[in-house]
Amino acid sequence: MHLSSLICMILHQNGLNALHLAAKEGHVEVVRELLARGAIVDAATKKGNTALHIASLAGHFDVVKMLVERTANVNAQSQVT
Repeated sequence: MHLSSLICMILHQNGLNALHLAAKEGHVEVVRELLARGAIVDAATKKGNTALHIASLAGHFDVVKMLVERTANVNAQSQVT
């Protein structure tokens, strides 16, 4: 397995991965690169949030657009607490 693949899969204690963190911060180029290297566009946190949820909530619409173009599930639902 390549290092880039491992980076895409490393999780924070809350289930946040590199794609989630890049989406949260609005780093379009990082999101693009992670997806190109195999990050799973619909990977969910422990609460069911995807990168699309996270980017939307943070107001990073350029990231939202990219994720939708990369077939992110626009109907994914997070857990209701």
